[in-house]
Amino acid sequence: MPRVTSRFRLASLALAALAVAPLCSVQAQTKAPSPSKTPAQTSSPLTTRLDGSANVYRDAVGQVAGCALRVVGVEPLPAPREVLRATDLSLLIGVDSFLEGGSALVGASSYEATPAALRTNQPTTPLQVSDGWLQAAGGERTRALGGQQQPNPSQPNTYTYRTAALPALDVINAALTEREVDAGVQRAGETRPEVLRARLTMPAAERQSLLDCMNALAGRARAQVKPAAR
Repeated sequence: MPRVTSRFRLASLALAALAVAPLCSVQAQTKAPSPSKTPAQTSSPLTTRLDGSANVYRDAVGQVAGCALRVVGVEPLPAPREVLRATDLSLLIGVDSFLEGGSALVGASSYEATPAALRTNQPTTPLQVSDGWLQAAGGERTRALGGQQQPNPSQPNTYTYRTAALPALDVINAALTEREVDAGVQRAGETRPEVLRARLTMPAAERQSLLDCMNALAGRARAQVKPAAR
């Protein structure tokens, strides 16, 4: 029977102009694997702007079924190219992310686009990526469980995989507490990954929506666990 992991961490939320309760996030009981010494760990992050947005998924009866955080960063390319290169990553948290052994879904993509195309969410040139991750300051990066990527026929240019829940929950907490986050992608043909670092720029309403969504999922996870017999 699934059970909620025994250790909870309360995120102390100091959100400007918001009166919110702390978010309860769950830490996995098993120790996360140590990061391998890959180029991703030796690349110097580029300090830039990262924009965050939230999305809430509900089931047929209206209950919160998933919380998504999207992180997008852009860098200008050298003149005379009047385009931007974007790093675009998403996390999807479900009820099982709060249960022992739970996971989260990561999607990573990169593309080039004009400023106008970016504003209308219409990338012009998709770039193939072989890895992508998010990492909260001081935490572990997200990485594919068992090294397995999950094909996504509807989004062939997106690298999709399941990660252990703890690194994903750390990123959510970082977004809510305005701590720095790293967003990285490894593009095809490039010898080193690109890693962008920033505190996420998010409207107050987006942060509140993400907080409410995560608390709703945590409540559903607790409700699924029967009290231990005495």
